[in-house]
Amino acid sequence: MSLQIPACSVRSSLQAFAGSKGRNSLGARMGNWLTQDQAQLLLEKADGDDLRSARDLAMISVLVGCGLRRAELSALTVEDLQIRQGHWAIVDLVGKGGHVRTVPMPAWVKEAVDRWRNSAKVTAGRIFRAVSRHGTAWGKGISENVICYVVRSVAERMQLDNLAPHDL
Repeated sequence: MSLQIPACSVRSSLQAFAGSKGRNSLGARMGNWLTQDQAQLLLEKADGDDLRSARDLAMISVLVGCGLRRAELSALTVEDLQIRQGHWAIVDLVGKGGHVRTVPMPAWVKEAVDRWRNSAKVTAGRIFRAVSRHGTAWGKGISENVICYVVRSVAERMQLDNLAPHDL
């Protein structure tokens, strides 16, 4: 399965950042920033045929397409995904500092999450689970460290150094 990131997704993310509170007043970008081509390549490197690849692709898709933090991603539940005003969204997401927000979910992200959920048979509770060496989903969730490992391992495959989940 090949996901295409629409150009408007990257553009709107950068525009949202430009008006965000607390940005560097000199206009210098902090951390690593991916181009649209690099983000597309990251998704392609995460894609595969096994269950772990489906999970990794879904996790990276949510990080890139929705801009969630590690803690938000690891705590994401099936119940958090709802249709609002005709579009899929992550509703009432409690983020850093206890701030509650609703995050729109692009269709290509929802497709990746649905592929993982259907393959792993996740119907309730936390969306992302551990994958055993036998290729089955187990447990009730994943830690933030698993998210770091997944992002770094996929970044290594595309020969990109020092990429962290926060950079996505």
